[in-house]
Amino acid sequence: MKTAREKLEIIFKPECMSATAALTTLIEIADRLGKSLEVAFDTTRVSAEEFRMRTELSGKWSHEIKLDDVTLAYGIVAPWEHCFISITQSIVGRSVDWVPWLKPFLWKPGFIQAWIADVDYNHWQNAEQPIEYKLSGRDHAHLPRISNGLPSPLEDMWIDISKNPGRRVLKKGYVEAVGDKMWLDRNFIARIGGINIERLRVAGWRVRMEEGGAIMAAPSGTFSEESATEHQQQLRTALYN
Repeated sequence: MKTAREKLEIIFKPECMSATAALTTLIEIADRLGKSLEVAFDTTRVSAEEFRMRTELSGKWSHEIKLDDVTLAYGIVAPWEHCFISITQSIVGRSVDWVPWLKPFLWKPGFIQAWIADVDYNHWQNAEQPIEYKLSGRDHAHLPRISNGLPSPLEDMWIDISKNPGRRVLKKGYVEAVGDKMWLDRNFIARIGGINIERLRVAGWRVRMEEGGAIMAAPSGTFSEESATEHQQQLRTALYN
């Protein structure tokens, strides 16, 4: 199996995690890990503290922050009533300990969910436009197609991802997604209609309940391009259907 890049996605209620609050917490984590945090613009670089002050004034955080081994990002998905913190591994083969990045956010007020995703798998499971495949030299002739729903002459046939086990579906207050490890708040569990722990375990999940919610894990590399689609589908169905 090839070495993959990973990404930690953290979802919050937007009223509980502002851009400034997210940035402040991430700066504190970087300091504890001994990482120098600067933000690069087109021609200048600013310190973490200066960028935090700019963010506090504007209420927005629109630039990715690149450290030596991870890239940090934040955004609000207002129509779907959640915000995200994304921490992405920068270098293939240079593993990241995700615990220090997750722990300050886990089970805090407004926390909804978090999961670790394979970056490439996540991208291609959700890529709908054939041009992406063409530019990357990836075969897509075997993939199902669906209309993009636009009227002629704008109509085009896109890749149908509706059956992909790794698809991301935005929902009110959460994201329907999967990863090798997942942390699910009790409010998230209520939003999806509850979970059946025995059913999850039969499908292949390891499940541990904590006061804040559920921690779920699949074998490492399950949600990757090298793993069997049928097993991925079983795991997803056990959680969301």
